Amino acid sequence: MAKRGEFLQFIADGPRVCEGSMGILLFCAGYRDGNVTEWSATNPAAVTAVHAAYLEIGAELFQTNSFVANRPMLRAAGIEHLAQDIWRGSVRAARAAIGPDHYLAANAGPTGLLLEPYGDTSPEECEGYFREQLAAQVDEGVDWIILETFMALEELEAALAGAREAAPDLAIAATMAFDRKGHTQFGVSGEQAAQRLAAAGADLVGVNCGDPENALIALAAMAPATDLPLLAQLNAGVPELIEGVTHFPADPEQYLQYAKQALDLGVAIIGGCCGATPDHMRLVVEEVRGRRGDA
Repeated sequence: MAKRGEFLQFIADGPRVCEGSMGILLFCAGYRDGNVTEWSATNPAAVTAVHAAYLEIGAELFQTNSFVANRPMLRAAGIEHLAQDIWRGSVRAARAAIGPDHYLAANAGPTGLLLEPYGDTSPEECEGYFREQLAAQVDEGVDWIILETFMALEELEAALAGAREAAPDLAIAATMAFDRKGHTQFGVSGEQAAQRLAAAGADLVGVNCGDPENALIALAAMAPATDLPLLAQLNAGVPELIEGVTHFPADPEQYLQYAKQALDLGVAIIGGCCGATPDHMRLVVEEVRGRRGDA
């Protein structure tokens, strides 16, 4: 388990490439039931195979298949009884592919609940959901934490508090999804997000998912607003529904152009989100190696 300082030094010597989409590859492998984290408990070999595919193309950082695995999300999918198996199994499935020496993040996303006063969930209750999930994953041996694709700052701040209780010695990244001219659906700008998340104790801040062009607008606003390392995990374009199937329009070459813009803004970590497959990320790895001057 890497301590915060060790991990932050590793990315400072970068930039570093994180793996890409998990869901689209599990969908291609046959998952259809709704909450893709279920396979971390019931079909871990399929999850391991996805991590192995990203390891093969040169990814350096990895994330557990647990994005929608907080208790409210599992309850909504009818698989709350698998919570511990999913949390712990997601770590084990990743380690089976990448071994003990690659940096592995516990991945956690939004609960789908609204916090008070807009909803019925208190910040303390929300904090507890993240603390519970991440404590199990820290116990299994993750090296860092990424809280990703949040739209409400208040929920992400609660998630940060829960994550810090679960992992006082690990680096925590906090990212938001920006879709509306560089703002979240709740109107948060990149500058506002960077400043609030830094104050809440994040070690890295950044953008995740959403329209990549809007994500890059938000990232450009974040860069001068904070001294924290930046993280970008971009979608392969804006998804399109064609004959009932979701498609992502950016091919690997087009995706590389998005990644180059993020790298030009100084990100310490560049990864992939929805639709970004190993074919997409292979080009990103080559670009990053060239910029670092790797032999």
